[in-house]
Amino acid sequence: MRPARTYVFPLVAALVVILALAAGALLSGAGQRAARQVVLPPEQPGRTSISPGVAVSSTGWPASAEPLIRVDAQAVQKLLTTLERPAQYRAEYRIERFWEGGSQVMFTTQYVRGGLCKTELADENGKVFRSILTDGEVFCQWEGESALYFPGVSGEQSSDDLGSLPTYEDVLALPAESITNAQYETLDGHPCLLVETEDELYASQYRVTLDTCMLYGARLTESAAPAYVCELVLFDPAAPGDEAFWLPDGVRFVDWLADRQN
Repeated sequence: MRPARTYVFPLVAALVVILALAAGALLSGAGQRAARQVVLPPEQPGRTSISPGVAVSSTGWPASAEPLIRVDAQAVQKLLTTLERPAQYRAEYRIERFWEGGSQVMFTTQYVRGGLCKTELADENGKVFRSILTDGEVFCQWEGESALYFPGVSGEQSSDDLGSLPTYEDVLALPAESITNAQYETLDGHPCLLVETEDELYASQYRVTLDTCMLYGARLTESAAPAYVCELVLFDPAAPGDEAFWLPDGVRFVDWLADRQN
């Protein structure tokens, strides 16, 4: 009869193999759980051309990139306060207003840099019919290619108001009960936040891109019929050139502001 100790090494070796396999499975599972906890929005370097898109999943977020932050109608206002627009950019929006029997298309382009904003309003053929330059306190406005401009005080009007653009900041001023839905979704590869509101006149939708913190689009409906649709068609994060901030008579807007203060 062979000594019993000859079986010790095989038993120990088998036990080591089993423990190693179990540890590997636990580490693999932990790695998978950790991978699901970090979700970064896709980088958008350089100039980005954007066209309208649709959600890629029924949940409003791709299954492979489930977000950490859960958003709903009660929490969305707090989330919007954390967003901040870029300090410089050029953005172009397509706007269509509807009425019974017809509609009208126009384009609004904003140039932002150094606290200044120039807004150009153009018809459906791209011809600019109105321009507005503002520093947030005063503005100058002129029509078409005219060299005459008219100054004014912005007051409570933002550059978006002057350019007939809705803003997602408007949602912050709404009573919480008017927000009917809020969720994440992905449009054209951009992580977006959808906010839906309703009042006695309109049902509204706002979409905000979380990678640029810009309004992606807005839609107002009245009695289930479209009344106003706004879509971001171009976003360029590069700083606009100096020529964007000149008055039509050839004077730089910053010089005009300095002379006005003296």
